[in-house]
Amino acid sequence: MPDAESTLPLLSLIVATVDRVEELRHCLESLRTCTFRSFEVIVADQNEDLRVQEVIESVGSSFPVVWLRMDHRHATDARNAGAARARGQWLGFPDDDCCFLPDTLERIRAHAVGDGIDVLTGMTRDREGNPSVLPWHPAEARITRHVLRRSVAESTLYLRREIFFAVGGFDPAFGPGSLFGAEEGVDLVRRIWREMPSARMKYYPEICFVHDNGSSQVDDRALRKIRIYSRARGACFARHWQSASPRRFVNDIGRHVAGSLIFRGSRRRSRIISLVGYVEGFIAYRQWERQKQRVGGP
Repeated sequence: MPDAESTLPLLSLIVATVDRVEELRHCLESLRTCTFRSFEVIVADQNEDLRVQEVIESVGSSFPVVWLRMDHRHATDARNAGAARARGQWLGFPDDDCCFLPDTLERIRAHAVGDGIDVLTGMTRDREGNPSVLPWHPAEARITRHVLRRSVAESTLYLRREIFFAVGGFDPAFGPGSLFGAEEGVDLVRRIWREMPSARMKYYPEICFVHDNGSSQVDDRALRKIRIYSRARGACFARHWQSASPRRFVNDIGRHVAGSLIFRGSRRRSRIISLVGYVEGFIAYRQWERQKQRVGGP
């Protein structure tokens, strides 16, 4: 009879979800096609009602699913709570609107088990097969500050559970529903660099997830999203100023200033909004940090 340790899954997939039903359905249904089966899913549900119950019950016979109800909307809290319930040796945090290819988990398993690493990431493509979400690095690479912005997104991030908990998980100050509404994955990787410098991290573009970019229309909603992401990026840079590349900061500012001068129309607006958000986030994080120090916060 197998012992308890041998029956534990290799992978725990923590899916934080809110407001999306059909997207979550497609995400979970795609896991039925995966050839690798040693995984569990923890759905960290931030909805006030039971709208995802039928979706979870419909896949519950295909693989182990834990339905974790949250009492507030906060993606980082949801992911951390899901990780606390996880049993797998490795933790992953797929978005509720991304899907898996049949070989996605098998490729994760192969590198997680065979390469002697502690953190790995893959890339996302849209339904037409084009790179999405980030301007991904074209080749396999160690995750360093030089490729960080082209190799790390929360939805493709997988790491050993002991590494995750050793650095305290995701910081609640970053991510949707937080003071700074994105950058939780980048912040986590930077903290691993700082606190566990011997950790081995690698990016594998062959590990692919399906994730569309969303609407390409630059409307008020898109501009608000750009500002949120840029603000979080500026805050993350402020937090890790000492270990970050000053050249990257200069490049970020210079690129946005140049774009705001060169481009016209919606592209110009987006560059200006991005620049404003970046500077705003940098200043806001510094002020928030000083306030915490004055009141003796953590």
